[in-house]
Formats: sequence, structure tokens, C-alpha cells
Amino acid sequence: MISLSIISSLTPNFINSILILNGIYDLFCSFSILFLSNPFSTLHLNMFNSSFHIPIINRLLAYWILTYGSIRLISGIYPSNITYFISANTYLIEAFCYEYELFINNSMIKNKIRFVSISSLFLFFLL
Repeated sequence: MISLSIISSLTPNFINSILILNGIYDLFCSFSILFLSNPFSTLHLNMFNSSFHIPIINRLLAYWILTYGSIRLISGIYPSNITYFISANTYLIEAFCYEYELFINNSMIKNKIRFVSISSLFLFFLL
């Protein structure tokens, strides 16, 4: 299969770099939601419909982003089959949760969620 040959040809350094950069990005976004008011704080929050901008929900989202960002960063720094497996599952859970929230509660903006979900699924299969 073409996709498997592309994935197997990626070097571990490339995958580690993706995990480290994505982990740092997630940590920065979560800290921005919690402590700062800058464009990074709105990247995740603007996926919700305006009626769901409640401070406690924003903070819980930031803690969740902080959690999976930490896992991804650690996986990139300390790569192993186990950390790759755990990181891959953070992407799968992220895609599932956003799609579920969109489908069940209609609280998310569809095209923004689809971008995040497709990107997360791509990274899940990459790992």
C-alpha cells in the first residue's frame, strides 16, 4: 500500500519533531487560555458556538489540552513504542471527542471541527 510505504519511510526524528512541536503548541495554547489573552487562546475556543463560551468550560478545555500536549511532548522527547502508542491514542481521542460533541450537542463549528478531526486522525495513523 502506498500510505504504509510513505509512513514507514518517515524517520523517527521527523515523527519526534512533529510530536515535540505539537506538544509545545498545545501547551502554549492551554496556557494562553488559562493565563493570557492572545490569538493562541482563541484558536481552540473559537471551535465552540458562541453560546458555549463559559469560563469553567474554557478552563476545563485548557486542562484537557494541557494533558494531551504534555503526553505528546514527552513522547517526542522519550520515544518508544509505548509512548508512540499513547500519543497516537491522544489524537484518536481528540478526534472522537470533538466529533461526538459536534454530533450530539451541536456545540461546535462544523468546518473547524472537521479540520481538527481529520488532522488528528492523520497523526493517529502516522504514529
